[in-house]
Amino acid sequence: MSINSNVDILKKIAEIERLKCGLLSSVSAFFEDSLNGGHVADSMCDVLQNCYLLAAQQGVSFESLNKRTAERLRVGILENDVNEADRTKQELVRHLEGRY
Repeated sequence: MSINSNVDILKKIAEIERLKCGLLSSVSAFFEDSLNGGHVADSMCDVLQNCYLLAAQQGVSFESLNKRTAERLRVGILENDVNEADRTKQELVRHLEGRY
């Protein structure tokens, strides 16, 4: 293995670790915003952004992430009685599938 490929691997690992720290930080900010009446939507956006970017660094496409999330939501809906939370999950499935 060449020095350049080792450097590239180390850069990728460093980027993944940076994104993981960003995810933890944004989750922490969400809890702080929830507790203190802050801008919860902003911190939630940061959580989502970090999740998507981390997935991409791990080789998971945005489309694949959306599809898997929709599939998991559908399974959760099927396993439960229909309630308000399930209707919200159904809306999210439609959103992820681009059927607003």
